Amino acid sequence: MHYEFCSVTTVGTLIREPRKAIGYNNAVCLNGTLAIKRFYTDLENVAQSTTTFIDWSYWCEASEAESLKLMQGEHLKIDADLHLDTWKSQAGEKRYKHVLKVKKLEKLGI
Repeated sequence: MHYEFCSVTTVGTLIREPRKAIGYNNAVCLNGTLAIKRFYTDLENVAQSTTTFIDWSYWCEASEAESLKLMQGEHLKIDADLHLDTWKSQAGEKRYKHVLKVKKLEKLGI
């Protein structure tokens, strides 16, 4: 049995149009940020909400990237693997950021 402990499925709102980068063999990498809002009631029965912003990247063929026509404010369902990017800043400090490496991206009509 195969387990994927870092698989994520989430729904959120695109906060801006994704950036496009052309890769090897005309593949396109779409990079964007998703706002994921969570609503809950606190211990005093007061409605609360929090918003989490997470970056994502999606490799696809150029024709698929064009057909998606992703726009700011659209709602997306994303199936992805959670990935930790690491790098060194110009000051030599180690930096970390979680990124969703998208396996499947779906526009929702809500």
